[in-house]
Amino acid sequence: MNKFHVVIGGGIAGICTALFLSKRHKSVILVEKSSSLGGLLNTSFPFNNEFHFDYGTHFLAKTGDKILDQLLFDGILMDEFNYLKVGSYYKNLYEGNGFVTDFHLPKRKEYFNQIRTNSNFRKAKNLRDQLVNSFGEGYTYNLHDPILEKFYGFKSKDLKTDSHRLFALHRIITSNVKNIEKLKLSNKVYDDILAYKSYTQGISISKSIYPKKGGVGSWISFLNKKLDENKVKIMLNSKVKKIDFKGSQIKSINVDNQNYGVEKLYWTAPSAFIYPFFNLNQKKSLPRLRSYVAHFVIDKQYLTDLYYYQCFDPDFKSFRITLYDNFSNPCNKEYRRLTVEVLLKEKEIIDENFNKKIFEEIKQMKVIPNSSNLLFNSNVVIPNSFPVLKNTVKLDDTEEKKLTEIFENLIFFGKAYSKKWFTNEIIKEIYDYING
Repeated sequence: MNKFHVVIGGGIAGICTALFLSKRHKSVILVEKSSSLGGLLNTSFPFNNEFHFDYGTHFLAKTGDKILDQLLFDGILMDEFNYLKVGSYYKNLYEGNGFVTDFHLPKRKEYFNQIRTNSNFRKAKNLRDQLVNSFGEGYTYNLHDPILEKFYGFKSKDLKTDSHRLFALHRIITSNVKNIEKLKLSNKVYDDILAYKSYTQGISISKSIYPKKGGVGSWISFLNKKLDENKVKIMLNSKVKKIDFKGSQIKSINVDNQNYGVEKLYWTAPSAFIYPFFNLNQKKSLPRLRSYVAHFVIDKQYLTDLYYYQCFDPDFKSFRITLYDNFSNPCNKEYRRLTVEVLLKEKEIIDENFNKKIFEEIKQMKVIPNSSNLLFNSNVVIPNSFPVLKNTVKLDDTEEKKLTEIFENLIFFGKAYSKKWFTNEIIKEIYDYING
């Protein structure tokens, strides 16, 4: 039986794993259970086949490795942004840099004075400890906890350290704006947790990029072509039926009742799907959020020039709102399109009027005029969108880690198995591993 480098999961981690492997090996298989690659990094054209929508806010960023960035992006036209016009909402829309503000807190001066400049993050047993050790109890209990409960369904005491970074809660914009720069220069703790008031300050060296045409999904199509050029065998609408192993080696894998010999098995899909093959309890897998993604077309102009913003306000269900026509070529001069993401907990139930509720929220936030008429709307629920890292989970002591210690040719890649948080960082991590 011929042996293959087999990649399970066709999201961006799986795509990049297969692509990088194909540069070093001839026999690579990529298995995806859905009808297309890319996962959340897809784009749809649901309105008159003219208006494109991404499945949420997905700006791309280069890795900083010239050879890797050339492999990933050369050949596709991209707009480059020195900075992104982003903002936040908590009782009011704030055109800053996407971090949460403390402007709505009546005791914000008292909370600011609780910031600890002698923090010791290593002693933190959970996220609450980490936040209190840095921000103090005021910000932790009155700012972070309500937001974390909105996004994750858990407060900081139930979450793993650093899990607030996924939602940009590791920095705050305080009302003490005059001394921000001075404070950031005076102490590393201030520099780490305070954000500049403007998105033009403290910008990253790495520029953000976005395809000139077709939304972020056009990048996935571009990578798909590269997979084809490199002779990767792509199996869509396919499921793993069986994994055979002996001793420390995965010997073969059965996909759609076809057996393939395994040189190495790279798992980028949620871990719950691999557990049954080794008689492990699926309940041990990480809980994951679902993303409710709503697309709208309206007949009025936006009331802001932001590219996107995050809604931190617990009184609203909306999580992140993308305003395409502020950064991408408008599909229509008169109409405007937007996408709203809502994070649903594992067992959260929504009704048939949920889209209308979300649309009214956008009006209340004064992102679009109250007189806006809804010309088109659609929605999709995406399972397993974000892992929830509870404080009982140790990335260095997981079932996945135990499996890799048993099987020499089993590797886990992706956001759920990495200490990295951002897509470009995870891609670089995969690239370095395969080429290391």
